[in-house]
Amino acid sequence: MNSGALSGKVGVVSIALSTDVRNDASVRSLVHGAIKSMGKVDILVNAVGVLLQGKLDRISSHDWAWMLETNLLGAVRTTTGFLSHMTERGSGHIINIVSFGGVHPGDANTIPYDTGHAALAAFTEGLTLQTKGTGVHVSLFCLSQKAPKIGQNTRSRGLGRWMGDGTPPEAGKQAVEQQASALIEGVHHPRFLIAGDPADLPALEQRWGNIDSHAAVT
Repeated sequence: MNSGALSGKVGVVSIALSTDVRNDASVRSLVHGAIKSMGKVDILVNAVGVLLQGKLDRISSHDWAWMLETNLLGAVRTTTGFLSHMTERGSGHIINIVSFGGVHPGDANTIPYDTGHAALAAFTEGLTLQTKGTGVHVSLFCLSQKAPKIGQNTRSRGLGRWMGDGTPPEAGKQAVEQQASALIEGVHHPRFLIAGDPADLPALEQRWGNIDSHAAVT
Protein backbone atom coordinates (compact mmCIF):
# COMPACT_ATOMS: atom_id res chain seq x y z
CA MET A 1 0.00 0.00 0.00
CA ASN A 2 1.45 3.42 -0.94
CA SER A 3 1.53 6.39 1.42
CA GLY A 4 -1.38 8.10 -0.32
CA ALA A 5 -3.67 5.10 0.08
CA LEU A 6 -2.60 4.59 3.68
CA SER A 7 -3.12 8.24 4.60
CA GLY A 8 -6.60 8.10 3.10
CA LYS A 9 -7.48 5.18 5.34
CA VAL A 10 -6.42 6.99 8.52
CA GLY A 11 -7.90 10.32 7.50
CA VAL A 12 -4.78 12.41 6.93
CA VAL A 13 -3.19 14.05 3.92
CA SER A 14 0.26 13.07 2.69
CA ILE A 15 2.55 14.18 -0.11
CA ALA A 16 5.51 12.46 -1.72
CA LEU A 17 8.51 14.52 -2.85
CA SER A 18 11.23 12.69 -4.75
CA THR A 19 14.61 13.75 -3.38
CA ASP A 20 18.27 12.86 -3.85
CA VAL A 21 19.86 13.69 -0.50
CA ARG A 22 23.28 13.63 -2.18
CA ASN A 23 22.37 16.71 -4.20
CA ASP A 24 22.16 20.22 -2.71
CA ALA A 25 19.63 21.49 -5.25
CA SER A 26 17.40 18.45 -4.76
CA VAL A 27 17.35 18.98 -0.99
CA ARG A 28 16.58 22.69 -1.43
CA SER A 29 13.66 21.68 -3.64
CA LEU A 30 12.47 19.27 -0.92
CA VAL A 31 12.56 22.01 1.72
CA HIS A 32 10.72 24.48 -0.49
CA GLY A 33 8.15 21.93 -1.63
CA ALA A 34 7.43 20.59 1.85
CA ILE A 35 6.93 24.02 3.39
CA LYS A 36 4.86 25.24 0.45
CA SER A 37 2.61 22.16 0.53
CA MET A 38 2.17 21.80 4.31
CA GLY A 39 2.75 25.31 5.60
CA LYS A 40 5.31 24.15 8.13
CA VAL A 41 7.45 21.14 8.97
CA ASP A 42 7.26 20.03 12.59
CA ILE A 43 9.30 16.80 12.47
CA LEU A 44 12.28 15.79 10.34
CA VAL A 45 13.35 12.14 10.47
CA ASN A 46 16.61 11.37 8.67
CA ALA A 47 16.37 7.66 7.91
CA VAL A 48 17.93 7.28 4.46
CA GLY A 49 20.90 4.96 4.23
CA VAL A 50 23.07 2.63 2.16
CA LEU A 51 25.24 -0.21 3.44
CA LEU A 52 28.97 -0.49 2.78
CA GLN A 53 30.73 -3.48 4.32
CA GLY A 54 33.69 -5.73 3.77
CA LYS A 55 37.46 -5.88 4.01
CA LEU A 56 39.09 -2.46 4.29
CA ASP A 57 41.78 -3.26 1.74
CA ARG A 58 39.03 -4.03 -0.80
CA ILE A 59 37.02 -0.85 -0.22
CA SER A 60 37.92 2.10 -2.43
CA SER A 61 37.75 5.80 -1.64
CA HIS A 62 34.90 5.97 -4.16
CA ASP A 63 32.97 3.43 -2.07
CA TRP A 64 33.57 5.53 1.04
CA ALA A 65 32.40 8.70 -0.71
CA TRP A 66 29.28 6.91 -2.02
CA MET A 67 28.32 5.85 1.50
CA LEU A 68 29.19 9.09 3.32
CA GLU A 69 27.38 11.28 0.77
CA THR A 70 24.16 9.47 1.66
CA ASN A 71 24.45 8.33 5.27
CA LEU A 72 26.21 11.39 6.70
CA LEU A 73 26.02 14.35 4.33
CA GLY A 74 22.47 13.49 3.30
CA ALA A 75 21.32 14.02 6.88
CA VAL A 76 23.50 17.13 7.20
CA ARG A 77 21.89 18.64 4.09
CA THR A 78 18.30 18.02 5.16
CA THR A 79 18.99 19.12 8.73
CA THR A 80 20.57 22.41 7.70
CA GLY A 81 17.86 22.87 5.09
CA PHE A 82 15.01 22.74 7.61
CA LEU A 83 16.84 24.10 10.67
CA SER A 84 16.25 27.82 10.13
CA HIS A 85 12.58 27.12 9.36
CA MET A 86 12.27 25.48 12.78
CA THR A 87 14.40 27.89 14.81
CA GLU A 88 12.58 30.92 13.41
CA ARG A 89 9.29 29.41 14.62
CA GLY A 90 10.79 28.30 17.92
CA SER A 91 9.60 24.71 17.53
CA GLY A 92 10.37 21.49 15.71
CA HIS A 93 11.97 18.10 16.19
CA ILE A 94 14.93 16.66 14.27
CA ILE A 95 15.54 12.92 14.63
CA ASN A 96 18.62 11.28 13.13
CA ILE A 97 18.64 7.49 12.87
CA VAL A 98 21.85 5.51 13.31
CA SER A 99 22.78 1.85 13.51
CA PHE A 100 23.66 0.28 16.84
CA GLY A 101 27.19 -0.22 15.50
CA GLY A 102 27.50 3.51 14.95
CA VAL A 103 27.28 3.97 18.71
CA HIS A 104 28.70 0.65 19.92
CA PRO A 105 30.90 -0.94 17.18
CA GLY A 106 31.06 -4.72 17.23
CA ASP A 107 31.36 -6.04 13.67
CA ALA A 108 34.70 -5.93 11.85
CA ASN A 109 32.97 -6.15 8.46
CA THR A 110 30.77 -3.07 8.92
CA ILE A 111 33.50 -0.56 9.82
CA PRO A 112 32.61 1.84 6.96
CA TYR A 113 28.87 1.75 7.70
CA ASP A 114 29.43 2.18 11.43
CA THR A 115 31.94 4.98 10.85
CA GLY A 116 29.39 6.99 8.88
CA HIS A 117 26.79 6.57 11.60
CA ALA A 118 29.30 7.37 14.35
CA ALA A 119 29.92 10.68 12.59
CA LEU A 120 26.17 11.26 12.34
CA ALA A 121 25.83 10.56 16.07
CA ALA A 122 28.53 13.17 16.80
CA PHE A 123 26.80 15.63 14.48
CA THR A 124 23.51 15.06 16.29
CA GLU A 125 25.11 15.47 19.71
CA GLY A 126 26.69 18.74 18.63
CA LEU A 127 23.40 19.91 17.15
CA THR A 128 21.81 19.75 20.60
CA LEU A 129 24.30 22.42 21.71
CA GLN A 130 23.59 24.69 18.76
CA THR A 131 19.81 24.46 19.16
CA LYS A 132 19.84 25.01 22.92
CA GLY A 133 17.29 27.64 23.84
CA THR A 134 15.64 27.65 20.40
CA GLY A 135 12.71 25.39 21.21
CA VAL A 136 13.87 22.81 18.65
CA HIS A 137 14.21 19.24 19.92
CA VAL A 138 17.06 17.06 18.67
CA SER A 139 17.09 13.28 19.07
CA LEU A 140 19.32 10.37 18.12
CA PHE A 141 17.36 7.20 17.34
CA CYS A 142 19.53 4.10 17.71
CA LEU A 143 18.33 1.06 15.83
CA SER A 144 18.11 -2.21 17.72
CA GLN A 145 20.97 -4.71 17.56
CA LYS A 146 18.33 -7.09 16.19
CA ALA A 147 17.19 -4.75 13.44
CA PRO A 148 17.28 -6.30 9.94
CA LYS A 149 20.18 -4.98 7.88
CA ILE A 150 19.72 -3.11 4.64
CA GLY A 151 19.20 -5.62 1.85
CA GLN A 152 19.20 -3.16 -1.03
CA ASN A 153 21.59 -0.32 -1.89
CA THR A 154 24.44 -2.43 -0.54
CA ARG A 155 28.08 -2.76 -1.51
CA SER A 156 30.01 -5.74 -0.13
CA ARG A 157 33.74 -5.93 -0.80
CA GLY A 158 35.65 -9.17 -0.25
CA LEU A 159 32.67 -10.94 1.34
CA GLY A 160 31.00 -12.50 -1.64
CA ARG A 161 27.47 -11.68 -2.73
CA TRP A 162 25.23 -10.01 -0.14
CA MET A 163 22.45 -12.42 0.76
CA GLY A 164 20.84 -10.64 3.70
CA ASP A 165 21.48 -11.10 7.40
CA GLY A 166 19.43 -14.26 7.92
CA THR A 167 16.72 -12.55 9.97
CA PRO A 168 13.48 -14.58 9.71
CA PRO A 169 10.69 -12.50 8.10
CA GLU A 170 8.43 -12.64 11.17
CA ALA A 171 11.25 -11.67 13.53
CA GLY A 172 12.21 -8.83 11.21
CA LYS A 173 8.61 -7.59 11.13
CA GLN A 174 8.40 -7.65 14.93
CA ALA A 175 11.68 -5.74 15.24
CA VAL A 176 10.45 -3.08 12.82
CA GLU A 177 7.13 -2.71 14.66
CA GLN A 178 8.92 -2.43 18.02
CA GLN A 179 11.22 0.29 16.70
CA ALA A 180 8.35 2.17 15.08
CA SER A 181 6.58 2.25 18.45
CA ALA A 182 9.76 3.47 20.15
CA LEU A 183 10.15 6.22 17.57
CA ILE A 184 6.56 7.39 17.99
CA GLU A 185 6.96 7.42 21.76
CA GLY A 186 10.13 9.47 21.35
CA VAL A 187 8.24 12.01 19.26
CA HIS A 188 5.55 12.38 21.93
CA HIS A 189 8.14 12.56 24.74
CA PRO A 190 11.27 14.17 23.22
CA ARG A 191 14.69 13.26 24.57
CA PHE A 192 18.19 13.05 23.15
CA LEU A 193 18.57 9.26 22.92
CA ILE A 194 15.74 7.06 21.68
CA ALA A 195 16.54 3.34 21.79
CA GLY A 196 14.87 1.12 19.24
CA ASP A 197 15.04 -1.67 21.81
CA PRO A 198 15.00 -0.90 25.57
CA ALA A 199 17.26 -3.92 26.09
CA ASP A 200 20.06 -1.98 24.37
CA LEU A 201 19.97 0.90 26.86
CA PRO A 202 22.70 -0.44 29.22
CA ALA A 203 25.17 -0.67 26.34
CA LEU A 204 24.17 2.75 25.04
CA GLU A 205 24.57 4.30 28.48
CA GLN A 206 28.20 3.17 28.44
CA ARG A 207 28.68 5.46 25.43
CA TRP A 208 27.07 8.60 26.85
CA GLY A 209 27.16 8.10 30.61
CA ASN A 210 24.36 10.27 31.95
CA ILE A 211 22.01 10.36 28.99
CA ASP A 212 19.72 12.80 30.80
CA SER A 213 22.46 15.44 30.59
CA HIS A 214 21.79 15.66 26.85
CA ALA A 215 18.57 17.65 26.95
CA ALA A 216 16.40 17.16 23.90
CA VAL A 217 13.94 19.72 25.22
CA THR A 218 15.49 23.17 25.13
